Amino acid sequence: MSIEYANIDEPIFALKTIANNKNPFCQLHYHDCYEIYYLTSGHRRYVIKNEVFEIYSRSIVFIKQNIPHQTFGSKFERILINVKDSYIQSYFDKEFFNNFISNALHVLSTSSNGTVE
Repeated sequence: MSIEYANIDEPIFALKTIANNKNPFCQLHYHDCYEIYYLTSGHRRYVIKNEVFEIYSRSIVFIKQNIPHQTFGSKFERILINVKDSYIQSYFDKEFFNNFISNALHVLSTSSNGTVE
């Protein structure tokens, strides 16, 4: 697995991962920042709070803070963007953002043929 990354101590950072092994598996974990997961290629199963989502190339997954999640599946390439609460609050009104977050879906996905599900 190849990982390129920025300083994770920054309020916003991105990770690019390319996994070439047959069944790359990510441990169940959570963190204190928001995560935007963009699958650039491959097919994954994304587990969020014991619910499984099928995601395909060009899928976007949004994970709130402190929500247990993990992925598993085929070879893949992804880009992760992690954003800390302090960064978001410096750009958005806290009430507006809290309302957005509380109503946000975990997954915005495209199917394998590119249509929105």
